[in-house]
Amino acid sequence: MSSADFKSLSQEDLRKRLYQTFKNKGVLDSLKTQLRNQLIHELKYPTFNGEPVCYLEALESDSLLHRASNSMVADHLRKCGYEYSLSVFYPECGLEKEKMFTVHDFLHLLKINPNSQLYKSLTSSAHSGSAKGFLFQLLMELTDYHVHREGRDADTQTVTTSPYKDSVVEKLKFIDEQFEDIYPKRKKFESLESKISDYRREMEEQLRTEMAQKLQHFKDVEIAKIKLEETEKSQREMSDFRRELEKTYQTKLEGLVSREKNAIERLQRQQEIEAKEIYSQRQSLLKDIDIVRARESDLRQRMEAFERTQKLEAEKNRSIDEFLRKRELEVKNIEDTFDQKLKNELLRHQIELNEEYIKKKK
Repeated sequence: MSSADFKSLSQEDLRKRLYQTFKNKGVLDSLKTQLRNQLIHELKYPTFNGEPVCYLEALESDSLLHRASNSMVADHLRKCGYEYSLSVFYPECGLEKEKMFTVHDFLHLLKINPNSQLYKSLTSSAHSGSAKGFLFQLLMELTDYHVHREGRDADTQTVTTSPYKDSVVEKLKFIDEQFEDIYPKRKKFESLESKISDYRREMEEQLRTEMAQKLQHFKDVEIAKIKLEETEKSQREMSDFRRELEKTYQTKLEGLVSREKNAIERLQRQQEIEAKEIYSQRQSLLKDIDIVRARESDLRQRMEAFERTQKLEAEKNRSIDEFLRKRELEVKNIEDTFDQKLKNELLRHQIELNEEYIKKKK
């Protein structure tokens, strides 16, 4: 942008353009991240009279259970798609992505038997790429376990109160039969839960696709608005500049016409005076002739000066017209460059969205 364009911009337009430039270059996001990290640091380590105040925490930040809890919460936020909360949670708790606990680390810390059904269920959910985190899966398994345990306890209580089962062997045999009756029902419940989970994943994928389409539509509309606004703004600037030039040319033309008219009137008056003096003063004819010649020479010089002035004005007008043509070409080149950049950005966003969609689909 030239210096003339900068001068024509108002303070509000310049502020908006700088804000948009910083936002496009990522400076605004970087500044927000720095301020957020500084705010978190000030909240965790406040100062009093220039010296930091140390607080005793109930849990040490580097303890095993503390890191496991933070890892479990971070995994839950990441699986649920809470990107902003996750970006705040990482620097606030001091957790590094490389030091996060895996599912096997959680199971080992909880001392769950590798041969148990709970261990196999949690590991299979992790390997299958479930959309839910370890915390959610663990709560589901514990809830399911307690529900079935209450059912088995109720069946066992009913059995113990039965008057027809007298011996211990018969009671144990009856318990085995009841367990065999309940076990197929558990498989049905598990298949139903898997169907519900598949349906939930399908709905989430459909919702994600619709959101991506709406986001793309919003981007297209905003880009079209920005392009239209820039076009209208450039047209307004060109029309204002053209009006200013026309006003300047009109003022100069009126001045030239006025001076020419005054010169003609003076010349006519002078000729009339000279004619009267010729008829009235025949004795001073030679002197009057010399005066007339001198005045004619002066008039010739004025006419030559006037012609030179007209030539200079014509050359100046041609240079201004040439500048206007160059300015129009520059504006056209800027519009072509902006259109090309816009097409490239749209293509890049489409490629990124396709890649993200392919990754999510895998």
